[in-house]
Amino acid sequence: MQPADIEIEAAAWAINEAVVKVEFFVNERKIDEDNDSSEGWKTNWREYARGTYSLTATATDCRGITATSSPIEITINPPE
Repeated sequence: MQPADIEIEAAAWAINEAVVKVEFFVNERKIDEDNDSSEGWKTNWREYARGTYSLTATATDCRGITATSSPIEITINPPE
């Protein structure tokens, strides 16, 4: 099976402060972080194994306050 290249993008903002980073997690394991919002908060994830995965993102503002998204589930199946 060929790996699946998946672009993950998060929308993040803070009411009174600036968001300084967004961390990306798959099944609660950190896969990457984005410290530059100039092209949006995003990362690419490459997965080789079929299965169902839970994706979340955690945004951190300049005061260190964090917020985590609700999980999104995706399923990777081989082509038939």
